[in-house]
Amino acid sequence: MNNDNRFEFKYVLDAAVAPILKNYFNKIGIRNDPASNGHYVVTSLYFDTPMLSDYYDKLAGNKYRRKLRLRSYCETFNDAKTAWLEIKEKRDMSTNKKRHNIDEDRLKIFLEKGDLFSCQKDFLYLSLIKNYQPHIIVRYKRDAYKDNLFSGVRLTVDSDLETCRWNDFVDNINMAPVCKESIVMEIKFQKAMPWWFKDMIYRFNLSREPFSKYTKSVDVLNRCNPLMR
Repeated sequence: MNNDNRFEFKYVLDAAVAPILKNYFNKIGIRNDPASNGHYVVTSLYFDTPMLSDYYDKLAGNKYRRKLRLRSYCETFNDAKTAWLEIKEKRDMSTNKKRHNIDEDRLKIFLEKGDLFSCQKDFLYLSLIKNYQPHIIVRYKRDAYKDNLFSGVRLTVDSDLETCRWNDFVDNINMAPVCKESIVMEIKFQKAMPWWFKDMIYRFNLSREPFSKYTKSVDVLNRCNPLMR
């Protein structure tokens, strides 16, 4: 089990800015993350309660929020050799993420039988107490960067965000676009921000705003099948 505490700042930008951002990163010495070759696909299965507690916690702006998800770095889970169970908890400005590796055999059991939570006690507890169930798929392309001088700083740019319900993803992989003309930039850090942070904020006129890929995706799917409120 990996346990990671950090701060995350999110910025939603027009997709046309992406190449300008990349050029700026190169000029200030930010390079593609060598651990991931800099570019990859992220596919996440989000779990929620029958009453969508996590979704409504976000809408209400609660300072404490939780998300449960199964994440892989392939187009589909069938292609994945490994995946990660994650509990992501946000307390005001601070984010904590617990990750538990799921090997190929355990992942296959989940895809065939839906038995996943039994492999890790934190997930099992939430499954039993809160009745978390597979809900939606969120998939996107990610460019990851690292600052070689500030080892605790990571920067990601996500694009081509798309979603579908879990049952639809099992049957086919047709996805609905989410924020089609936008990219989401995240700056993740544990201590102090690097010197270039203020310059980037000023240069690109950035303004922090709350943005949840999960919530936005539920909203897109909800347009066709309204949720009870």
